[in-house]
Amino acid sequence: RTSGWRWFISTLLINIVGDNECGNAFDFPFWLTLCKTEKSLLKSRPDHFIKTEIFLRGVMSMFVNTFFRRIMFCTAPVFLGTTDEPMDYIKDILAIFFITK
Repeated sequence: RTSGWRWFISTLLINIVGDNECGNAFDFPFWLTLCKTEKSLLKSRPDHFIKTEIFLRGVMSMFVNTFFRRIMFCTAPVFLGTTDEPMDYIKDILAIFFITK
């Protein structure tokens, strides 16, 4: 059984909550700067695949912080609209914001 009011309140909460509570979005300038950094300035292990690793980590960060984050926030109101108990509703909202922080 779905509650329209719970869905509506969930949608408002997710849209009103600031970016600080929803986790960080993808930071393209950071990854671009890191990719352009000289190998000698990177304090990491001395292998020659460091640029490839930085690029792959940037791509993975983009997928998680852009696409998966958006999918989660678009489907969360539907999930929260199906809760039966008011305490379960509050618990689930807090869990979603805790996971994304």
